[in-house]
Amino acid sequence: MEALLDLTKPIDVALLERTVQGLLDNVDVTRAQAVLTVLKEHPDAYCTMDVVLERSTCPHTRFFAIQTLDHAILTRWPVLPEAQRQGIRDFLVAFIIKVCTDVPNLAQNRALLNKADATLVNIAKREWPHRWPTFVQ
Repeated sequence: MEALLDLTKPIDVALLERTVQGLLDNVDVTRAQAVLTVLKEHPDAYCTMDVVLERSTCPHTRFFAIQTLDHAILTRWPVLPEAQRQGIRDFLVAFIIKVCTDVPNLAQNRALLNKADATLVNIAKREWPHRWPTFVQ
């Protein structure tokens, strides 16, 4: 599990899925919770969550990835470089559109979509209207 905390290497999505599932299944809960908390609070963790959202098939792992992005937006947004803020914003908009257009799985992804929407609202609160004037067009 601790290998997830080495962000100098690409994130192991399968290991993250096992860690999240272990937490849900009450297997090594204390260790899993500690690793996930440290990962979510790591200053660079948000940089790997796009990979998790694209590759993971586990809804709980994908939800954790959105939570991690949201945590970065709430705590680090003003200090992130403009290019990274723009990249996160664009990725999140594209992700929401992708989830919305997957009609057969829309009901299954409702919680994920709601969290992604709330995360986008957190970005809009910080960016609109000055740095994101086209948000409401």
